Amino acid sequence: MKKILRDNKGSISALVVISVLLYSIVLTTAFMQASSKRKMQMESQILAKEAYEKQLNNLDEIRDEINGGSSSILNKIQIGDSVNYTYDSVSSYSLSSTYSGYSSDQIAQTIGLTWKVLNVDKENDTVDIISTNPTSSTVYFADILGYNNGPYLMNEICKSQYSNKTLGVNARSINLLDMEKHLTPTGITNRNAYTSSVKYGTTKTYTSYTKYPSLYANQKGAGPNVSSISQPDTTKGNDPYEESKPIVPKGTTEPTTSSTYGTGSPLTVTQTFYIIAIDNTNYGTASSILANGTPFWVAARCVNTFSNFARFGLRYAGTDANGYLMFDSVGDTYGDRYALRPVVSLPSSLLTGEQTNGAWNLSK
Repeated sequence: MKKILRDNKGSISALVVISVLLYSIVLTTAFMQASSKRKMQMESQILAKEAYEKQLNNLDEIRDEINGGSSSILNKIQIGDSVNYTYDSVSSYSLSSTYSGYSSDQIAQTIGLTWKVLNVDKENDTVDIISTNPTSSTVYFADILGYNNGPYLMNEICKSQYSNKTLGVNARSINLLDMEKHLTPTGITNRNAYTSSVKYGTTKTYTSYTKYPSLYANQKGAGPNVSSISQPDTTKGNDPYEESKPIVPKGTTEPTTSSTYGTGSPLTVTQTFYIIAIDNTNYGTASSILANGTPFWVAARCVNTFSNFARFGLRYAGTDANGYLMFDSVGDTYGDRYALRPVVSLPSSLLTGEQTNGAWNLSK
């Protein structure tokens, strides 16, 4: 009987073990199935995430298809890239002494200029290109007429000689904003630190030697017959004194034949002239495009202060940003000759997205 009892107990134990094993197998199977399901879910989530990220990465291409090819090109093209731009062949530009302040001149078109990207403007969907080198032809500006009309004439000569009618684009001269928009924070600091008689962006008042080009009175930062001038924000690289803009009276067209000067009582001027190197420190990547061994006019005016007189001039650049005087408050006149540096603003729709010999192609 005892033996029988022992045998029954062993059978019960075996059944318990088998039941536990079966339960473990069921749990393991269920766990594995659940793990496999979770793994599949995770893999599915990963694939979905990758697909989503791919869509985000391709968003520019999708927008590109909608906009006809512009956005992706603006993300690809970079400052310093070459562009296969050609300009119409035209005859020489006749520059009259009536406007330039110098003897009449014939400005020949420079043949074979090549072009590089100066600025990519995604907000306005444009790309600004600039001639790799300045023109071989030079232009002379002098006296009050040169000061008044210089920026306008620089733009007009470039428009006449380096535009493309088929593409529907017009050239213009490089201006101060083209350069200053590339100023680095250090560049802005260095510009603002430049000091002649007074520091950039501050004023000086003269009670003697107070002559000035009459149209200077319309220039931001000018103060004939006053002793104080409200100043714009000079913390940005944005041509704060708007020295590339016309100074003729509203409703008056350029160029002007005005060569008159006024006499201030007193004459207060703002120091806007500065000299800084066109290098990576001051201008970043664009310095490699802007700097050139051949000096060229920049379509903008400037004022330089000295201890007892002021000078009114036009800007030029080479390996540094600089300027040359046209007239001073003593009443003396000056002039000089430099090359031009044409700029063309291209709608991004003109860029095909294709390159030939490493340069971006254009097509209407």
